[in-house]
Amino acid sequence: MIRVEVVKSSKTGSIKSIELKGHALFDEYGKDIVCAAVSILSLNTFNSIESFCEDRFESYESPEKGILRIRFEKPLSDEAALLMKSLLLGLNGISDEYGNEFVTIKTRQEV
Repeated sequence: MIRVEVVKSSKTGSIKSIELKGHALFDEYGKDIVCAAVSILSLNTFNSIESFCEDRFESYESPEKGILRIRFEKPLSDEAALLMKSLLLGLNGISDEYGNEFVTIKTRQEV
């Protein structure tokens, strides 16, 4: 299962970080369309923020462990916030289509 944890600022509501952990296990390695969809959507969003926005972030990636994490240094710009909303829309769509036994999304507030 892929577990997505979104951390938002309790003061601004801005996304502070997002972490994706695990593998969907929808199908065997190399044929898992759920895992591929989540990976492509997430990586494209992070690459888009890096290429098109001024927002600074740190990231961590471990394909073997199934971990992808991004943490923003400051509240998101309007452009980056829109990209992150689009990412969450896509991830929720995948979870709705294939079921939360493959992708779960949780959001929590942090000071």
